[in-house]
Amino acid sequence: MKRVSLLGIMLLVTGCWLVWPIPSQAQIWKRLQKKVEEAAKQKAEEKAAEEAEEAMTGDSEDGIADFRKLKALLPEEAAGMPRVRAEGSKGGAFGIRTSLAEAY
Repeated sequence: MKRVSLLGIMLLVTGCWLVWPIPSQAQIWKRLQKKVEEAAKQKAEEKAAEEAEEAMTGDSEDGIADFRKLKALLPEEAAGMPRVRAEGSKGGAFGIRTSLAEAY
């Protein structure tokens, strides 16, 4: 009786392995493509974040934007009135550094 039940268990286990779903090559390709696309998307997001950080900090050695570049971005005319002058400065307090550009 023990041999019969042992043989039955072995057949049951090996039979389960025979019907176990084995992924096809197409399914494996789809999974691989999905992982590659996810990695590319993550890399693009990281690059965009780095570019945004660089744009915010500028390219100066102290890490803040150059006020001269900010002044260049100010409009020559606003609400029909011409710009009379533009000023800018760098400053900071309590460890917070700033760049300021104003137009009059």
